[in-house]
Amino acid sequence: MNKVNINLDPVNDGVEIKSEKENTLAESALVIATDGQKRTVGFTEAMSILEKIKNIKAERLGNTDYIALYNGDKIVNFGNGRFFIGSVLILRDSF
Repeated sequence: MNKVNINLDPVNDGVEIKSEKENTLAESALVIATDGQKRTVGFTEAMSILEKIKNIKAERLGNTDYIALYNGDKIVNFGNGRFFIGSVLILRDSF
């Protein structure tokens, strides 16, 4: 059964139909922002995000199967350091 959610956002107003079926962890990705916000996205939305990023950078997260993908244009140089401000997409590398 589908559930209808209406987003009361004047810029992105519309109707979104969501399936009751939740994404399994294997079908999901995590979006984490540098201000601490987070949300999960499904495979289709994750691929849509990646298609829109022009300068994709990737970093493996330690000695794990996970990679962080982010917009390289959001890296700023400040003093002697480089900083990333924005959000990253965390995916499991299955290869």
